[in-house]
Amino acid sequence: MKFRYNKTLDAKVKKAVAAVLKTEVLTAQKTTDGEVNHVYKVETKKGIFIARIFKNKYWPEDGKLQWIERQLRKHKIPHAKMLYYTRKGPHFPYGFMITEFIEGKMARLAIENGDMTREQFYAEVAKTLRKVHRIKTKRFGNWKNGLGHSSSFVKEWQEKVRIRIRELKGSKYYDEELEERVVILLGKLLTPLEKKLKPVLTHGDPGNDNCIWTNDKHLVLIDWDNALAAIWLRDLADLTYWGSYAKSLGRTGEERRKKIRRAFLKGYGKVNLTPVEISRVEKALHMYHAVNLMPYYNDDKRWKPLRNAQKRIYELAGFP
Repeated sequence: MKFRYNKTLDAKVKKAVAAVLKTEVLTAQKTTDGEVNHVYKVETKKGIFIARIFKNKYWPEDGKLQWIERQLRKHKIPHAKMLYYTRKGPHFPYGFMITEFIEGKMARLAIENGDMTREQFYAEVAKTLRKVHRIKTKRFGNWKNGLGHSSSFVKEWQEKVRIRIRELKGSKYYDEELEERVVILLGKLLTPLEKKLKPVLTHGDPGNDNCIWTNDKHLVLIDWDNALAAIWLRDLADLTYWGSYAKSLGRTGEERRKKIRRAFLKGYGKVNLTPVEISRVEKALHMYHAVNLMPYYNDDKRWKPLRNAQKRIYELAGFP
């Protein structure tokens, strides 16, 4: 169950931040960002901060963001430092967190304003993600009193596919045949490469809406709610999945993916996979990504993006 927005939340945010930071709050402005949280830019007498009020009781998982914060500090990766975190009341039912405010602009706006090209963005985010991917984990998967719980990336992602497709049971979008076909195809695509693909911290949503282009021209990743232990290609696949449907690129889907992939790998540096192997994993992860989106859209009754996700799965899985 989600904690939904109403106008009284604005005043509650001001009161909560003032109580925690022990300072006068001047303004609390709700931003348009944040599908997982209600996000506020809060101006106080001590400076500007970001407050994130959690919409969901169990997501992001309690303990995960604190662990990521410690890892980012340890590895000296620039980020918006966490100043306060709670999953308890009294201010909000599922808690909230306060982080530093980073001076700069969203990377999306930096691209639109001509401060950087799309190619530069993909190269820059790749440089940052390379540092993130040096944070090793013992296993793959979500937070289970530690990041990761499965020794097999292939089996973990096959199980995720089964769970997400079965969440559509009772709707006209549920397709039992699709479930089996995607699970089998994931195994065929990923199993031959499993020994090469080790578990690392991945961001999960590193697009230009989750990156700040700072005033001193550095890229900083924000919003770690979708982070989990996976293979490094998870982050590249997320970028190519969304980027290959961006109309502003003005090219066919495959040409877009190649362009993004080339810019990303230029910034990322040497990897232990061939271009063919990268494309193979990317296809598998795109299938999973589309599967993962369907019940999410179904919950919010957004039928057009739900149908688009279903169409992409059918195309990737080779349905006629």
